[in-house]
Amino acid sequence: MPVTSRPTRRKGVARSTALALLALNHSVPSAHAAQPVRDWTVMIFMNGKNNLEPDALDNFHDMAKVGSSDHVNFVVELGRPKRVPHVTDARDGDWSGVRRYLVSKGSSPVVAQSLLDVGAGGGDVDMGRPKALAEFLHWARTEFPARHYMLVMWNHGQGWRLQLAGGGATPAGSSSGVGAAPVTPGAVPKIVGGFRAISSDDDTGSILYNREVQDVVAREFGSDRLDVLGFDACLMAMVETAYAFAPTVDVLVASEELEPGPGWPYAAWMARLVADPESSAAALGTHLVDAYHEEYRDDYLTTLSALSLPGLRTDLSGISPLADALRFGGGKGIAELRTARVGLASYGAPMRTSVDLVALLDRFGALTRDARLKARAGALRGAVMRHVIANYASTRSARPSDRAPYGSDGLAIYFPESRKAFLADYFHDGYSKRNQDRPVDFVRRETWSELIAKLMTPR
Repeated sequence: MPVTSRPTRRKGVARSTALALLALNHSVPSAHAAQPVRDWTVMIFMNGKNNLEPDALDNFHDMAKVGSSDHVNFVVELGRPKRVPHVTDARDGDWSGVRRYLVSKGSSPVVAQSLLDVGAGGGDVDMGRPKALAEFLHWARTEFPARHYMLVMWNHGQGWRLQLAGGGATPAGSSSGVGAAPVTPGAVPKIVGGFRAISSDDDTGSILYNREVQDVVAREFGSDRLDVLGFDACLMAMVETAYAFAPTVDVLVASEELEPGPGWPYAAWMARLVADPESSAAALGTHLVDAYHEEYRDDYLTTLSALSLPGLRTDLSGISPLADALRFGGGKGIAELRTARVGLASYGAPMRTSVDLVALLDRFGALTRDARLKARAGALRGAVMRHVIANYASTRSARPSDRAPYGSDGLAIYFPESRKAFLADYFHDGYSKRNQDRPVDFVRRETWSELIAKLMTPR
């Protein structure tokens, strides 16, 4: 489908409510005889139980252009919302609920071709709960064993910003951003924010937080490590996300910017994996970035990066000495950092809360006259870039000639452009060391959040 005909839905705005962490349960029975060990099993947690349902079904059909092979399994947990009728065509049926599929060439997401009706089998059908994700991962690894595993989290992605319960994204009139999530007239909006999150389930109002995905992956894979974690969702290529998964994941694939509703071009990168099933995790990440680049080119504000996570926490620990030197070094360094931030565009307009870390360090390094700060910024920049395996950014989302640049070198960081933008996130306390609700490891272990607190304090 040509880019110009794509819908304007975005994966960056979603309805959401608070979520309680429940004990994991792997009780879903098998509906398929276990296969021999393949080279790869790609597990796609496709939560279409929201306004992205049409895109979920389109993506499923895109996957089926390639399908599984003797060396690669593509397995999907697909959720569809309760609303009737569905916004689909007749080929997909009009079912609701959660079903699991082994995607084969030419297959369809219909009831007859599913391997398991999760609800009928006693499983958790709330795709905004960690229990549902844990059950899917355990089932996929048991039924479709492989030497290497990839998990794709498919849904809305949440930034560090206010979320209003009441609906999905509304177009902002251009491809450069999205409008606010609409709220039912007369309803009191439920506010959730301050945490990285993904996978909103409109049937239940639940949403998965990064901390919960992090904990599920750690429990399921442990020291084995997950080869590739991909977020086909908005705004997930952030320091905070990469830091969270560094102990358990080898390669992270995600976008710094909003994604178009259709998301990843599945057939393109799946075909490359099927053609070369011995691809490493880094090679698979590169396949994805290349395919995304070929799909969207310079038509949108689009980005995608593949990041190597082993050792990332150690390398990013250099951010705390820089933050501390700025916090305690007097006003000049702080002023230079503010100037550097003003000169950069924010991701996910109109949120204005994240910015490319390398671009920020480059601008700060060019501005500061303090040799020690310049050296710290340069060292941190080098450490970040060592973890970027592949990176794509359209011209508009990198360094456009007509407005402030984004940079888009692969990894964003939380840095609201103003105190007003910071306070607009009602749950900005989630970016505080005091926060105990789904605590964020980067915030808890490094001192960047304390620098942000200082920057956001009235002068």
